[in-house]
Amino acid sequence: MNTTLYGELFARMILIFAANKLQQREEILCFRHEIVIIGFALFAEKRNPRYIEDRVNSFHDSAIRFNIGQHMKR
Repeated sequence: MNTTLYGELFARMILIFAANKLQQREEILCFRHEIVIIGFALFAEKRNPRYIEDRVNSFHDSAIRFNIGQHMKR
């Protein structure tokens, strides 16, 4: 009976937190892949680069947005 109790406590205390962290990472990767797919689909439709930039940036926080004009000046 002690092993079952210890196993249950171990699972509750550690493994559930690890599973939640893995699930969160998987959701982030799926979100990234979805943005990349949308960008490639718009590129395949031969959309304007500014339009693609706006569509992809609409998924991001305003602090991490990409600006084509700023990166093209280099």
